[in-house]
Amino acid sequence: YAIQLVGKWYGVSYTGNMKDGFTITNKEKAPWTPMIPPTRNIKVTKNWKLLTAEKPVDKIEVELYKDGV
Repeated sequence: YAIQLVGKWYGVSYTGNMKDGFTITNKEKAPWTPMIPPTRNIKVTKNWKLLTAEKPVDKIEVELYKDGV
């Protein structure tokens, strides 16, 4: 897992055992860089399976969320 100290993120690793003791190491993680721009173009096709040849709306809007959020 990771911890944040004074605005910096560190990965945490553990080594050792009860008899000899443990060593806990915090290794600084590279800063996260957001995507610029934070959007992507994705082609979406909506197929209407209707009895009539006329679609019910002129356009649709699709929203994608990461991990179901």
